[in-house]
Amino acid sequence: MLFISAEEQAQLLDMSEIVEAVAESLRAYSEGKTDTPLRYSLPFNENNRYLVMPALSDELKIVGLKTVTVAPNNTKIGKKTIVGSVILSDYETGETLAVLEGSYLTKIRTGAISGVATKYLAREDAKTLCVIGTGDQAEGLIKAVLAVRQIDSIQFYNRTYEKAVTFAKEVQSEHPNLDLAVFDNVDEALEDADVIVTATNASEPVFHKRLAPGVH
Repeated sequence: MLFISAEEQAQLLDMSEIVEAVAESLRAYSEGKTDTPLRYSLPFNENNRYLVMPALSDELKIVGLKTVTVAPNNTKIGKKTIVGSVILSDYETGETLAVLEGSYLTKIRTGAISGVATKYLAREDAKTLCVIGTGDQAEGLIKAVLAVRQIDSIQFYNRTYEKAVTFAKEVQSEHPNLDLAVFDNVDEALEDADVIVTATNASEPVFHKRLAPGVH
């Protein structure tokens, strides 16, 4: 049995392959060829929750389980509030094949779903990406869009401008050939964008600008 850390996953995973795998899984789900019960939540230690998400597919011959613990009070002791793992089992024998650190995998999976949508819905000549929200999830979303379109430039906006600047520098170090810009006005960040990603948990609309026809 293998334990695969976030660092090892980052070295092993190829986003183009992940987009294809997620597309295959979504297709199987839509055709009723998966068994994916609703996420089950178990409370413990007053404010904490244990989330259980099993899934399997006879079509794809895959059996897996994702578990997540949510501990809001961890911020007081300098620890992450959300910790997760994914267990992959052998379809034939039921043996545990691997345990994967869940946070990185979730980030990449979330991005890959948007990658599938972008691949099939965005214009083929899309060149400019706008990213609203520069938290942890934005990284996976950017990787996915770059995997399916020849993006030349990315325009960032975050409610906290300094966070967007820091995030843009991290993206630039990984993709030095991209033209990056950070805006303190969301409407300006949307200007000329061909693809827009909203990586935010905001409960109110994050922009009101009217989009040009063909923007994804």
